[in-house]
Amino acid sequence: MTTEQKYFISLSRAAIFDETPPAPPEGLNWQWLWDKSKEQNLTGLLASAIEKLPDERRPENYEQWYMSMLQTAMLMGDRFDEFERMMGILRQNGLETICLKGIVVKDLYKTPELRTMGDFDAFAEKEKFPKVKEIFTSEGYDISVESMGINATKGRHFWEIFFTLEEEFRVNCLEWDKRFPNNTMRTESGILTLNPTYMLAHLILHFGKHMVREGAGIRSLLDIALYIKKYKDEIDFDFVRRACTEQHFENAYVYILNAVKQYFDVETDIEPADAEHFMEYTLNGGVFGAMNDNVMIRQAAKHEDKVGFVRRMFFPTVKMLDYRYTYLKKYPFLLPVAWVHRAFYTKSHYGYSFKQMFKGIKGSAEFAGERDKWLDELNLYDKEAK
Repeated sequence: MTTEQKYFISLSRAAIFDETPPAPPEGLNWQWLWDKSKEQNLTGLLASAIEKLPDERRPENYEQWYMSMLQTAMLMGDRFDEFERMMGILRQNGLETICLKGIVVKDLYKTPELRTMGDFDAFAEKEKFPKVKEIFTSEGYDISVESMGINATKGRHFWEIFFTLEEEFRVNCLEWDKRFPNNTMRTESGILTLNPTYMLAHLILHFGKHMVREGAGIRSLLDIALYIKKYKDEIDFDFVRRACTEQHFENAYVYILNAVKQYFDVETDIEPADAEHFMEYTLNGGVFGAMNDNVMIRQAAKHEDKVGFVRRMFFPTVKMLDYRYTYLKKYPFLLPVAWVHRAFYTKSHYGYSFKQMFKGIKGSAEFAGERDKWLDELNLYDKEAK
């Protein structure tokens, strides 16, 4: 691990625990830290730690860091106000949703507004969706219906509301979906969410999903470190591990608990694993890994050893697509329909022309090869998770 990577982690730790970071080592490449913090969407958060350094040890572009912290707080503050407004309206109509991920863990940060998030994630039973859509529409949101729920967009405000968490709990997904409403709690700030055991399982599986598909940055690990520190005595870790094992993400569970123990001093009872190489992986790219501009390529992450990259990109198998196009589970012969569905969705939703989808095959193959290399070295990818 490089000096810059180590100090990036030190700043992250200092930021989430509101500590003074260690003095930066001589010759530190601050430009690398600035660029990486932008990739990982953490400039505002890390600035809160850099602010605690003596003036003479701060980077030359400290004003940029400081301004990023202010801008982040203003943007997220505005989004949080809208979240509270919409949650109030949903509650008034008896439609409170189970909140997930960032909007829940933000309150564990000293300054919640420095925990960036692009959207608000929530879960609700499917029978509530007609009324949920009606309410969001009446409040000026544009609604798009997805295979697992709805997306609601208005200006800089984005929601993803799911009626299934199948992307994380793919094995026995229907059984898990039935359990969630019966395993909730209310946080100190009044947000309805999953109880600590189920929430930690979801956080780890969501992190693991991104690690396997395109990579995942350190932000999710910071969430998990804070979450375990806060709720350790209320979490059934044996249950969480069994859930991760059932979903074929046991190795991710082991790496994550090792990482929070080794780098953030959050005590966990876990057997040793190579946390350093895992941390290098989280810092390899951006907040969602080494993202490629072409969404079709991002979807071509490693799924099946015997399926080549070109086929993965343009003609994926049923197992690669049934999580999104759920009709394939019952009617696998509709795979060609799913290929067309996928292409047109990519064009309409992401704005790609068909010409753009076919560009950059060589560079994209290198991207896919690098993804496969990381997964193989860390043994993160379990063939049964396809």
